[in-house]
Amino acid sequence: MSFRTPSTPYAVRLPNMGKHLYPLPINPLSTGQFAELLSNVPRERTRAQLYLHLPFCQSICTFCLIQKYQLTLRSPVVAYVTALKNELIAYAQLPYVQNLRFNNIYFGGGTPSMLEDRYLAEIFELIQRLFTLEDPQITFEGNIQSLTPEKIRFIRRLGFNRLSTGVQTFDSDLRQRLNLVPTEDDIHRCLNTAREEGFDDFNLDLMFNLPGQTTAIWERDLLKATELCPSGLDIYETVLAQRTRLYGQVKRGELALTRDPAQLARNYTLAEEILASSGYEQKNLYVWNRRHFENRLMDSQDQIRDQELDIIGAGLSSYSFINGIPFFNEASLSTYIQRICHHGHAAVSFYRPTPSQMMRRFMIVSLQTFVFDRARFAAAFHEDMDATFFQEFASFTQRRLIAHSHDGYRLTPLGRAWASTMAIEFYDTQYLQDVMRGRLEKRIAVGMTREEEYDHILFTFFHPEIILKGPIDLGLLLKYIRLLKRSDPGWLRELVQSLWERSWNYRRFPWCHYLFLGLRMLRGRIFIRGT
Repeated sequence: MSFRTPSTPYAVRLPNMGKHLYPLPINPLSTGQFAELLSNVPRERTRAQLYLHLPFCQSICTFCLIQKYQLTLRSPVVAYVTALKNELIAYAQLPYVQNLRFNNIYFGGGTPSMLEDRYLAEIFELIQRLFTLEDPQITFEGNIQSLTPEKIRFIRRLGFNRLSTGVQTFDSDLRQRLNLVPTEDDIHRCLNTAREEGFDDFNLDLMFNLPGQTTAIWERDLLKATELCPSGLDIYETVLAQRTRLYGQVKRGELALTRDPAQLARNYTLAEEILASSGYEQKNLYVWNRRHFENRLMDSQDQIRDQELDIIGAGLSSYSFINGIPFFNEASLSTYIQRICHHGHAAVSFYRPTPSQMMRRFMIVSLQTFVFDRARFAAAFHEDMDATFFQEFASFTQRRLIAHSHDGYRLTPLGRAWASTMAIEFYDTQYLQDVMRGRLEKRIAVGMTREEEYDHILFTFFHPEIILKGPIDLGLLLKYIRLLKRSDPGWLRELVQSLWERSWNYRRFPWCHYLFLGLRMLRGRIFIRGT
């Protein structure tokens, strides 16, 4: 079995786009620390984006892992809007933020279109007063149901110049199972109304590799989306998380989960082919735009890579990237409101990356732009990129995921389809153990994903040389495994079943690596400790 050619570059596919947030801000942060970190004035880069999280939804989609709340008569909308405005005021008083120039404002959620007009106007006008705006793209994210003609007309007059909505799929049966209420006719009507009101820039989101979504359904989704001729399309691979209804639907067998990684990768390649033939330009791993349009929120990876952009996140569970440091806001609605009331800021965690981790982040973000730029790396870190990441480049080359180019390396078509998985090669063992501790200590607000629950372990089993690069804390690992077993009584059985399936399909098992690992353990050459 070990001498046959593998059917895929890796045994397991790791689709979670959250890897571009490396390192995840999981270390506790006090309000005083946050203010101190932002007390300095930026020396050179002044470009910034502002993201606002409005968490209320009319109905909850079964797949959504973002922090949100169903809107009821008892929802603390007024208290939340007041807290959000106070957080913006507190941000505007920080020396670092005062010197930023904002070219992108994004109202996301949740469902911003569920908010009453008066609250939207208050927030919008406050932003205009507090921050320096330079020809900004101002995006309003909404649900087809609540993007009524009146709402669209109001936000256009308020000053928004871009709309975005999540279609996800056009398949009626799948939409019903995912609790996507609007019909295909509703989608058409909304888009037509938006254009009549002056929104030429209207973006659609689609999801692929949804449970129950065959390749034929995905192809129809792409073709129907391009027939609507939106200004842009964002394509996201499905990530299953424990706290979603979709996770339960899959567990109960109500929706089938495609497990063949080769098929999952082909669906990404299919999107590239159809969108290119329809006149869309691929900007990065997730974004396609028609000519003369741009998506400043999602198409800024090169600026993040080069630390030329700051992201200010306001609202519960928002992510910020300021002066090279990532932050997360409080994720609980009531606690967020209380924290703003008492402290003005809601950032509760951060991660100060080491120089090595900053280089790794450069490489992970580069995956989204499809280019490993040798000169930019040297300018940023005064190191040789090929020497620093010789092992990773050797692995990518052997798997036919990259090719040499004049500026360094470019991802091949196969590499683009596997880019999210390739990111794991740049993770260091210490950071992976930090994430496990974060889960054990409940410092990570986002629900555990299937990728963490099963796929990381399967990946490690087949590719130990990629994951096990440093000291192993066996005590921590055993605690983490016990956590997984407690969260799902059938975890071990499904893990063994998946391991058997992948062993048969991948056709390669790292016997030599495990033999070498065992010999090192016997000789005491691996540092193992309990916690």
